[in-house]
Amino acid sequence: MNLYRSNLILLFFLVSLLSIQGCSYFLTGLRKPKIEILNQRIDYDFEVLKIEDKTSKRVTDQEDKLIFINFWSTYCAPCIKELPQINKLYIEEKDRCDFYIIGMDTPERQERFFRGKGLVFPPYFLNEVGYPKGFQSQVIPTTYLIKGNQVLLRNEGSANWNVYEIKLLIDEYSNSKKEFLPKETLK
Repeated sequence: MNLYRSNLILLFFLVSLLSIQGCSYFLTGLRKPKIEILNQRIDYDFEVLKIEDKTSKRVTDQEDKLIFINFWSTYCAPCIKELPQINKLYIEEKDRCDFYIIGMDTPERQERFFRGKGLVFPPYFLNEVGYPKGFQSQVIPTTYLIKGNQVLLRNEGSANWNVYEIKLLIDEYSNSKKEFLPKETLK
């Protein structure tokens, strides 16, 4: 009887732990990103080119906009796994946050990759080799949430970006606010 009771307590503990962690991992296979306001200053000024039409865009710390930057590659399975979640976040938040999903391989390879994937965010590639100054990392994917020259969030590795906490962070730092429903009512 004690063994049964111990197993029942252990099962209850595990179920509680999983519900505290959230179902994010089980639904997507991705963990929630660590949300830790870094308050780190970053100076950046680099050019990206949009894959579809090769138009260039300057990404600079001089603008007081909220920016989501994700460095990824077509040969990186964790990168590919998080792209649908980034896509969902982009659909909901594109009016309040600029998204730069920057591939670290050739434009031709990225064009082949994106054909038929149903992703709506505009993919970019760098107009220079390697990471831009200030964004060096040994890990892909690496994702940043930046406002002006302040790094709000830096995450190395894949994550589920389409979560309530990220939407609240975007709401807090974007120049336009929207009313959120309580977390329990969001999916």
